[in-house]
Amino acid sequence: MAINATAAQIGGHLAEMLGNRPFPWQERLGSAFMAGEIPVGLDIPTGLGKTKIIAIWLTALASGAAVPRRLIYVVDRRAVVDQATAEAEDTAAIFRNEFGADITISTLRGQHVDSGEWREDPSRPAIVVGTVDMIGSRLLFEGYGISRRMRPLHAGLLGVDSLVVLDEAHLVPPFQALMETISVDPTLAGRQPLPVPRLRLMSLSATQSPGAEATFRIGEDDRRHPEVERRLGAAKLLSVSDVQASKTKGERQELDPAVLAEALAGQATAIADGLDGPARILVYCDGRAVAERVADHLSERQPILFTGARRVHERQRAADELRSAGFMAGAEPPEATRFLIATSAGEVGVDLDADHAIMDLVPWERMVQRLGRVNRRGRGSALVRVVDPGLANSPSGARLDSVRRLLRRLPPTGGAVQAGPGALGELAAREPDLVREATTPEPLRPALSRPLVDAWALTGLPQHTGRPEVDPWLRGWVEVEPQTRIVWREHLPRRAADPAVQVAEVEAFFAHARPHLSEMLETETYRATDWLYARAKAFRGSDTGAEREKRDKQEIVFLLDPDGGLHARLTLGTLALWAGRKIDRQAQRERDAFEHALAGRTLVVDAALGGLDAAGLLKNDQNEAPSVADGAGGWPEVGFTIQQSRPGDQYAGAAYRFVTRFSAEGDPETLLDIFLQRERQDTDIDAPSRAARDVPLAEHASAVEAEVRRIAGRLGLEPRWVELLAAAARLHDHGKAAPVWQEAMNAPRAGRPYAKTRGGGNPTALGRYRHEFGSLFAAQSDPAVQAMNPDDRDLLLHLIAAHHGNARPTIWVENCPEGPPTAMAAAGLEVALRFARLQTRWGPWGLAWWESLLRAADQTVSKEAG
Repeated sequence: MAINATAAQIGGHLAEMLGNRPFPWQERLGSAFMAGEIPVGLDIPTGLGKTKIIAIWLTALASGAAVPRRLIYVVDRRAVVDQATAEAEDTAAIFRNEFGADITISTLRGQHVDSGEWREDPSRPAIVVGTVDMIGSRLLFEGYGISRRMRPLHAGLLGVDSLVVLDEAHLVPPFQALMETISVDPTLAGRQPLPVPRLRLMSLSATQSPGAEATFRIGEDDRRHPEVERRLGAAKLLSVSDVQASKTKGERQELDPAVLAEALAGQATAIADGLDGPARILVYCDGRAVAERVADHLSERQPILFTGARRVHERQRAADELRSAGFMAGAEPPEATRFLIATSAGEVGVDLDADHAIMDLVPWERMVQRLGRVNRRGRGSALVRVVDPGLANSPSGARLDSVRRLLRRLPPTGGAVQAGPGALGELAAREPDLVREATTPEPLRPALSRPLVDAWALTGLPQHTGRPEVDPWLRGWVEVEPQTRIVWREHLPRRAADPAVQVAEVEAFFAHARPHLSEMLETETYRATDWLYARAKAFRGSDTGAEREKRDKQEIVFLLDPDGGLHARLTLGTLALWAGRKIDRQAQRERDAFEHALAGRTLVVDAALGGLDAAGLLKNDQNEAPSVADGAGGWPEVGFTIQQSRPGDQYAGAAYRFVTRFSAEGDPETLLDIFLQRERQDTDIDAPSRAARDVPLAEHASAVEAEVRRIAGRLGLEPRWVELLAAAARLHDHGKAAPVWQEAMNAPRAGRPYAKTRGGGNPTALGRYRHEFGSLFAAQSDPAVQAMNPDDRDLLLHLIAAHHGNARPTIWVENCPEGPPTAMAAAGLEVALRFARLQTRWGPWGLAWWESLLRAADQTVSKEAG
């Protein structure tokens, strides 16, 4: 890490980042990090600065301590904006401004949405903030929404030289167990140690639960700290109100949402009407149906409704609304009383602070989280009303009864009980068995084994019978509603009067204009299905006669697989037919197959369908088209723009052109041009080698060699590895010298061979020739490579074969001019065997990390040429 300061100067700035008077636990933890000692767990009450771990880690890294150079901060909710994001940016800003530090931030929040900078340079310190699903799937070589060729790069950089900080770990015990296994199980590592640290895990919690002797906790010196003393003793006067909000169904009781919502709204109104001045009142509901009803009851008071299932684009806007209403910790208090109605999305990952709270009864770990978002600074006296709907005979009845017993054992005060952090911690210490009974039990989970990881690492195989879905390893075997992602787009790969657009064209279109996390709304599949049919009927009903007939033939829905492949596409007419009550047997079978396929996939719909309100929530009766990423102006974070054009228009640099209309003579009339931001070039997409100028092969190879030497130097690799990487860089693109490649890429005749060409050429003319495979033959005859020991030579050859994400384990061998097809087939088999040998030597994540070094250098140089 390039720092223009001494360790003493850096350490002096830690106090600035921790505040004027750091908590003692922060100073103790800082000392441990400086010594390279990272605790496996941290159990600190809410409001005592857990996210300052980011500053502590960065200070230790900058001072030369033996800590990983990437911090992966994992949260369990796709909430508005969490404190970790702001903390990361603020901390990084201090290091950039004061010391000239080179550090990147990438999160799933706002303008930072997966910028990709964290994977551009393996030697560059980075902070990545993501969800369990985002981080976990990438770590297991199955990144949601990531092309198969990019998955090894993500896995290698997350799984090596990284510190995973799992916030609120008690909410996701299967993921915590997964990370623990990856970090310590020797069978998952290679036989040869890596030259950089292995993945480390630190689990964070605010439950103050007993046990786990290795967990780092606050001590007596913390309790004597005046700020800690005030926050632990924060007055939270809790009382419980019983309401009969249940209805019997068979032998079990079920919740009556209408009755519960009325009771919650009534309690909120009563608190507000009894106050002398303005306040922030937070209402927690265990479900969206109840939350929406509470919002209806309080509609005249203009409440803020905060639930999940909305796009990141709108979540950022909601964060601004919460801040202006005073609900974000540290925000200015409101001038008038404001109400915030939140589901579980507001329990973790969002730094909320309210003056008073109303909530329904939920398992203990969630009660603790909710209580931590009320009077966090201990500067007043909060009223907390818990509405108990009964439900004694429900599946969760026994657990909720234990919660009731715990609440009754809190210290009594003035007709209520004290529910501040100190009281909760003391209760947990006194009643460990009751706390366990009141806590949601850990779900069963499958074990992680080396054969499973090896199967997931075979990213070059689209199908593999030994490669199951990764969800159970992330969240356990739990009964959850299947989820579907919905994306609204203005421009879609469809053609006037030509419904038979080739599948390859559709997939190429979405490979370049790839659905981005910022424009996705994830919701239950059943809800997405109902919404889609309702919108199709409403949209079709707005037209009559010839216009309706025209629209009926238009494709308005594209269903994409997780790897970007096209699974299905539907016309408006088909959707409207399926939305009807009476359809024939064949249509019923087709509809059933489509509805089943929705689970786990991405639904790209015509923005004209509407169905999204201003808050970013699904609404069946919303007719207006929403803001979309590919519309006028676009969204910078998605990495692409789309321009309507005609054949004569000169839009230099378009990565892909899709013809939307042909003339009667078969000539293109109108097109969609997709432009990629520079950071997207040569990363997710196997695009032509396009550049601003024609780049000679020798020049490109020399630049990549220099860049990989720079990366290796910053990593502190020993000379043996530096020279191996340099040789791989020098030889990695030698296969481009083949005439078939030069001709296909329209390389100028003079000065051949070239590595990059201005026009980009025609990849289909390659006939499936892979230049990486062709490069292997030049490398094998290189004297420096021949002089290497067999193990190191294996690694060098694999890095060349895999620098575009192939050779895991196979690579195309067709049309290679180096020999007859039989010889090329044998060479291709050796590529697969070499991959297997290296997996054993370095381990799945270790090998992927090695690949990332050359890939990063190649991509950096390619972007500079672009």
